[in-house]
Order: sequence, then C-alpha cells, then structure tokens
Amino acid sequence: MAKLVTAREIKFMVDGLPWLRTSERTAFRRCPQAWWWGTRQGLKPKAGAAQALWFGTGWHLGLSEYYLPGFKRGVDPIKTWLDYCDREHEMVPIFKDEGKEYMEARDLGVEMFKGYKKKWAEEDKGWKFLAPEMTAYVALRDPDTGEHFVNYLMTADGVFENHNHEAKPVELLENKTAARMVTTHLPRDDQAGTYPFVMTDYLRKMKVIVDPIETVRYSIARKDVPKPDDRPRDENGLALNKDGSVSKRQEAQAPLFHREDVYRSREEQTNQIRRIRAEVNAMNYMREDPENRLYKNHDQHCAWCPFIEMCDLHEAGGDWETLRDWAFYRQDPYAPYELRKVA
Repeated sequence: MAKLVTAREIKFMVDGLPWLRTSERTAFRRCPQAWWWGTRQGLKPKAGAAQALWFGTGWHLGLSEYYLPGFKRGVDPIKTWLDYCDREHEMVPIFKDEGKEYMEARDLGVEMFKGYKKKWAEEDKGWKFLAPEMTAYVALRDPDTGEHFVNYLMTADGVFENHNHEAKPVELLENKTAARMVTTHLPRDDQAGTYPFVMTDYLRKMKVIVDPIETVRYSIARKDVPKPDDRPRDENGLALNKDGSVSKRQEAQAPLFHREDVYRSREEQTNQIRRIRAEVNAMNYMREDPENRLYKNHDQHCAWCPFIEMCDLHEAGGDWETLRDWAFYRQDPYAPYELRKVA
C-alpha cells in the first residue's frame, strides 16, 4: 500500500540561483519587457488584483482543504469558500459598489462548488490521495550536465492513486477555473511537463511511488451556473425548436465542468526541463544588461497588459517613470511563497 504524505511543502533550494515560476515563463515568452516590470521589478497596479485571480485563489483553497491524503474528504469546499470570501472581500479593491460584485462572486462560487461535488461524486470516490496540495521550492538540474540552474516554484494540486482503473495509476491533479471551456492547449501546457517531473523525484525519495508520474488530470470548472432547459421535447427526449423541428443544440448551455488527462512521458518531461534551462539562459542574459537587451513583443495581448499605457509612454520617450510611480506599487513577486526578497 502506498505511503501517504501530509506535508504541504517541498523544499530543496540552492543559494545564488535565480527563481522561476511557470507563470513567469509565460510572461517572459510573451513580452520580456512586461516580464521585467512585473516579475523582476515587482510592479503591481494600485487598482488591485483582477477578479479572476481572486476567484481562482478561493477555488483552489476550497479544494486544497477538501482533497486530503487517503479516500476520506476534508472540509466542505463551500464552507472554505465562504470563509475565504468573508475574510477577503473588505480588502479586495475590485469590489467597489457596496458589495454587489462581491455578493455575485460569492454566490457564483457556492453554486459552482455544489455543481462540482455533484458532477464528480462517483469519480472522486475512486481517488486515493497520496499527497495533498503542496508548494514545491526545488532546484532543477540540467538533464545533460547534472548542474543545478534555477530554483523552481510551483504548487501541485495533489497526487492521487486512481482506483477507478484496474492498474490504479498515480496521477497529478491540476484544478482550473475559466470563463470559457478551452482545452486545445492542454497537451502542450507547461505544467503538464514540469510538475510530474518534480513530484516524481520527490515522491520517489519519500518511497511513496516507484514508477514515474506521467499523467496530469486537468479538472476545469467554468464560471457559470446551471441554466434551466424548458424547451419541448419529442418522443425520443430531443429538445425541439419553436417550429417543432429538432434543435441542433441539444445542450442548454456549454459544459460547466470538464476533466481531461494529459500524458507526458518521462522523456517529454526531461525535454521540458531542457527548455526551462534555455529560457533561464535567455533571462540571465537580459538580467546582465536590461537596458540594452530587453525588448517588447507587441501583439494582441497588449490589450490586456497592465503596463500598456506606461509602455506607450516608454516607447514614445515620455515621462513613463512618473506614471509608474503613480499607478503601480512594488511587491515581492515571490511573496505568496514567503521567500526572501528579490534584489
């Protein structure tokens, strides 16, 4: 029988190495200049965090206290969600209109957790968690040289033994919330390559598993509530249009919940680490001389970038520093991990 791990942290860092998160890799590839402002300089808009980030944090918190080691479940995620909302809403600047937006988000979370538990009740009975949600601070090694090159920060949503299958494979859980159910990117998602690699090494050292983890089970919840479907139906139960014809759209709405396995072989995971090494090399190159080596990548993502106005001033040679000091504050980008300040 597999050993259960109750630890919430994995720590093995090497002094003097840069730190890196998966979201930071994405930011760097999208635009090195925005990466520098947001991650290296820690600039955050004074207007506050986006509601999507606030909501997603609460969703992960609810499930982190629900999926505990073993088959037994922990605190009802609805209770954890309500406690989180009541504790946080006074401090969240996005809720400005006397609580209306707050109550809408709060109620949406309650309905989503109700639907989540109902949707996955049977499947979840077969999940034996070997490790709960945990944060890892680990120094990655170059697969070819064995040299440590970066301290990687990640939060795994849990490792479970899937008793719904005869082989009882060990899988990694990744929880997501989204406004739309988009899954085409999952087979190439960075987390699916990196997280199993890190967790495999850790759980092998703990003598919890023998074989490498090669599957990530993404569990996605769409931010919406069930909509009633009162359309007339024919003798086969098919929904009808007003003219009596069979509707081409049989579902009342797009799926609210979706789970999908993404498989990554150990070789694919190793190649992911090689890509991280290449990205860290490029980051280090820019850190050495940011004034001359940083560049911008202007594309459609600029519309959602928090630095768009400051970037335009910077591009035009205007007084962008004044806007920076007025609209942004500096925050340790690794503060959620309670690590030392970046230089």
